[in-house]
Amino acid sequence: MTAPHGADRAGSILMGTSLSAGQVTGRALWVQQENWMHSPRRIERAGVARELNVFRHALQCAQREAQESMQVLARVIPSLPTGTRERLQDHLHALSDAVWIADVESLVLAEHLDARSAVHKVIAEAQRAAQVVGAKEHRSRARRLSGVGRCVLDGLDSGEEVPGLSVSRAGVVLLAKDPLLLADLLPAGPTRPAAVVCTAGQLEEDLVHWLQARGVAAVELGAGNPIPFRTGDRLVVTAEQPGLGARVSHDTTQRDPVTA
Repeated sequence: MTAPHGADRAGSILMGTSLSAGQVTGRALWVQQENWMHSPRRIERAGVARELNVFRHALQCAQREAQESMQVLARVIPSLPTGTRERLQDHLHALSDAVWIADVESLVLAEHLDARSAVHKVIAEAQRAAQVVGAKEHRSRARRLSGVGRCVLDGLDSGEEVPGLSVSRAGVVLLAKDPLLLADLLPAGPTRPAAVVCTAGQLEEDLVHWLQARGVAAVELGAGNPIPFRTGDRLVVTAEQPGLGARVSHDTTQRDPVTA
């Protein structure tokens, strides 16, 4: 349920069903509404080799995290279903995709962009192509690149704010109205999700098990219930044991302005 229609956004309260228990306070971040427009930062020619190494190291960190996630799921679900195993393999393949890696490295080599700027540019261009062409394969590629790009950026930006992505170091509450990917749940550091709030049917069972194993609170709303919150809102998520009730509301204990 939501607050009555027309109620002030700051007073909105959502009631749902807990998928994974926990109590979290954090900043909201809408999945698939990240701002990939980024002021490019250029480097000297002498720094190109170092920047390529920085990118490759971040890529390896993201691949290692994906492999560790497979191990977590294997412990939680001793006989991993074929679909779950394929999901994990697909994410690893996306991280290792030669085309997007070459695109990033080409921007570092040819345009002397730093690795972070190159990742942002590749994803922004994929999103533009998806909007112009509108074909399913273009939309899928942009969606996949957003996920793997977020994972790699975490390795690049550990200890720093991620422009357009990192809304708080206290924890991120992911909001989703579309199916979630494993990549959406993986980033660590400032963008690691502390909680997930989604509309009905957006979290596959294996991802729910993964969230439970990691202690990440998750709330599923009833069919047709909209989510009134915006990226930057400070939220409180309280989820009981799986299958029981859950509540999502604004954090009224803080006095700082809500980011629109």
